[in-house]
Amino acid sequence: MARPPKKKIALDGGGNFGNPLSMALNGLVGLPEGAVSEPESTPITPTPTKTARPSVVLRKETARRGGKTVIVLYDFAPLPREDDLRKLAKILRNACGSGGAVKENEIEIQGDQAARVREILLENGYRVRGI
Repeated sequence: MARPPKKKIALDGGGNFGNPLSMALNGLVGLPEGAVSEPESTPITPTPTKTARPSVVLRKETARRGGKTVIVLYDFAPLPREDDLRKLAKILRNACGSGGAVKENEIEIQGDQAARVREILLENGYRVRGI
């Protein structure tokens, strides 16, 4: 059983849908004086924006870790996506030759390697605060 062909709607703006608004827009029905106003043309000038570098804060923790030192990177601004955090953690772990993890938008790097972590972050364009 063959289907009847579907009716196509004209997309060229010439269609009259019986709606008073669409008829007014198509010029079929007059609008009161002053109802239609031309938009004011104001030149759009781009505002200079300062491209801020991403920032991060470092802290050293030994509590609840059996005396082992861990460098924690937290308070990322702007907050990167989860996969970007994982990539940064991998770069830091490989450069430091140690382990680490990503937990709740924080990166933990094992060992007392704050200077090396700071150096790597600065090379990758981060503004580093903290220890």
